[in-house]
Amino acid sequence: MKTSIKRLLVTSVAAAGLAVVTTAAMAGYPEKPIRIIIPFPPGGTTDTVFRTVQPYFQKAIGQTVVIVNTKGGGGSVGTIEAIRAKPDGYTIGTLQTNTMVAQEVGLGKYADDEYVPTVSIGDMPLAVTVNGDGKIADLKAYKALAEKNPGKVGVAMGVGTLAHFVAKMMENSLGTPLKLVNAGGGAKKKAAVLGGHVEAMIDPPPGAMGAHKAGQLKMIAVFDTKRLAALPDVPTAREQGVDLLAYQTKGFFVPKGTPDSVKKVIADAMCSLNDNTEMQEKLAKLAVVWSCKSGDAYMKYIDGIRQDVKKVAKQMGY
Repeated sequence: MKTSIKRLLVTSVAAAGLAVVTTAAMAGYPEKPIRIIIPFPPGGTTDTVFRTVQPYFQKAIGQTVVIVNTKGGGGSVGTIEAIRAKPDGYTIGTLQTNTMVAQEVGLGKYADDEYVPTVSIGDMPLAVTVNGDGKIADLKAYKALAEKNPGKVGVAMGVGTLAHFVAKMMENSLGTPLKLVNAGGGAKKKAAVLGGHVEAMIDPPPGAMGAHKAGQLKMIAVFDTKRLAALPDVPTAREQGVDLLAYQTKGFFVPKGTPDSVKKVIADAMCSLNDNTEMQEKLAKLAVVWSCKSGDAYMKYIDGIRQDVKKVAKQMGY
């Protein structure tokens, strides 16, 4: 018994000492470069958005911020790397709607409580885009065509991706069966629509902006509450009688166990950019609507997205 008590006392003292050391070590955070893991290759929409934010965030947090690109598993490989990182604030993961989609389709082998949503950057509404030949003038015309041809009017997406989920949500909102076509990634979806093989596609606006402005493609609706500053000519779905909001949210998460003091430093640095119009204008050109949320407000927001994703996943049989 004496030995057990002695061991308990030693363990307790050691644990207390460790807590003091850990607190002291975190007090000066950040004392070395911070890594942001983007789970996609360089050059894509996600990479561009976070690289736009990086220099401003770096200045605000007062330390070098390095972007690390990974790939694989629909983004789940990089996400898991960030989740499994040491919870000290020096590795930050990028949190998006497809982080949650990957969980539901079985690509993301991680649970909700393994990572902590820390701060948001904003939201990028998705859009529905058709060929620019004028045959489908708007979302109302697309709906009418689908009603005349149930289950035959196509929408290009990639199975198991956010676009797949939003395509299903659009089908629900239109109230008529669509033909969900597994076309693959953004470039392949665009080629399918340009080639006349499928009537429409679901994708974030940046992938189609150039072709839209050139008249090759036509974005007929954005799934937001109001028109985007970068695309003032594109009406919202709501303007056309279709009540659908759908976003690729953008933010940061840290591994479970990261000290609250560290999370606060990260969140405060990001939200200090609320008045930075230069950065926000750059994001607006990428169709990202700036909105900095942290703490309980951000957790509540992410939980709402999780529930929406789980609901659609269940409907699709995942």
